[in-house]
Amino acid sequence: MIYIDANEASMLRVGGKAISDALRAIDVPVDVRKLPCDYVIKDADGVYVCLERKTVNDLISSLLTGRVFRELDSLSSIAEEVRPIFFYHGSFKGAERVLGIEKIRIAMSMIAMFAYRLNIPIVYIPTREIPSFLKTLHYQAQTKGKKVSVRFPKRYGTLYDAQLNVVTMLPGVGGEVGKQLLEELNTLRALANADEGELKKVRGVGKEIARRVYELFNTPIDEAKKIVKKKRLKL
Repeated sequence: MIYIDANEASMLRVGGKAISDALRAIDVPVDVRKLPCDYVIKDADGVYVCLERKTVNDLISSLLTGRVFRELDSLSSIAEEVRPIFFYHGSFKGAERVLGIEKIRIAMSMIAMFAYRLNIPIVYIPTREIPSFLKTLHYQAQTKGKKVSVRFPKRYGTLYDAQLNVVTMLPGVGGEVGKQLLEELNTLRALANADEGELKKVRGVGKEIARRVYELFNTPIDEAKKIVKKKRLKL
């Protein structure tokens, strides 16, 4: 099942059809309702992916104003298991007329940085291919246990790179915050032993990240098994 936000269902048309009808025409089951993102594709274990659609103009404008980062924060707070994907479509010629080539270059550089550092896919899909793109994701969700997983081995240039990789896997910690944690606390042992006050002193670490990191290292496993993190998105 692909869930479509009611506003999105009324806005996007592909090949003269509403997106919901375009998906039904290629045998994809849809359900239109109010959602916190444009699309949700759900598998047997819960939410597989939440998708936000933007036109080229809207994506570039939201990157330049910083609005896209606020939207991402909102999207990532929906539930623990959500994986966001941004996809955009439309004409770059129109964007060039409206925004100018220099702003487009800046925005495209930001897109590359955004995707790499935050590990969030941002993909361009021709408008006519949006139904097929969503159908492919839907198929992957329905065949979750059978799909092929391609893994690229991690290669670390230094031991520091391996340490940083461990730190960035902590809840709420990305690449920049991870670097700050290592610089301030110096070792992984010190990080594991730090209390919330020490963690909050690190630049980029707020009260919530400090709490979550401290909780991860200091909660006994018997208690941890009973703690339910962010609830699953109920559809």
